[in-house]
Amino acid sequence: MRHALRIMLLLLVLGLAGCGAWQYVKDGSKALTEAVFYPRIKTVKLDVTARAALNPDEQGRSLSVVVRVYQLRDGKAFRAASYEQILGDDKKILGDELLARHDFVLTPDSSYSLDQPLDENAGQIAVVALFRQNGPQTIWRIGLPISVLDNDTPAKLEVKDSQILISQLPHPLPQPAAAVPQTPASPPPQPASAAAASKAKGK
Repeated sequence: MRHALRIMLLLLVLGLAGCGAWQYVKDGSKALTEAVFYPRIKTVKLDVTARAALNPDEQGRSLSVVVRVYQLRDGKAFRAASYEQILGDDKKILGDELLARHDFVLTPDSSYSLDQPLDENAGQIAVVALFRQNGPQTIWRIGLPISVLDNDTPAKLEVKDSQILISQLPHPLPQPAAAVPQTPASPPPQPASAAAASKAKGK
């Protein structure tokens, strides 16, 4: 009787161990699949090039410009912020969304390469050029989702006049969802008398 009980306990322990091993294998396979098809971005790689015509003053002379690279959780506060708010007190405006910030100076006809560890909570990279003038033609910010970045190939940006532009990305920007065609609204139901009159008129 004791021998049979020991065998039953042994089988139960082996069964539980097998379940644990299976769970471990499944979890490991999932992690491996995600690592192969969805590699985790660990580094922010940017190549930023400035043209000779850069950040002009009132006389049209090119001047250097400060560029800021933000690591953000999702970019909502950044998209809602104005140029003046970012220039004045970006830390207060971005709040808990801000994870890291890196500043550098671009002179006319120069370039800068950034290779910075990416915060694991970052969902977006934002790049800002603090131009002297913020006019109708000024493009002073760019927002990039993490999905367009690559651990080996840098994203390439260009700064000219009073604009910062995307030159080339390692991976394409996500496309917006296609608009769902709207079903034409049905005409409102007519009263019985009106429907009969319309039918008689059609005859």
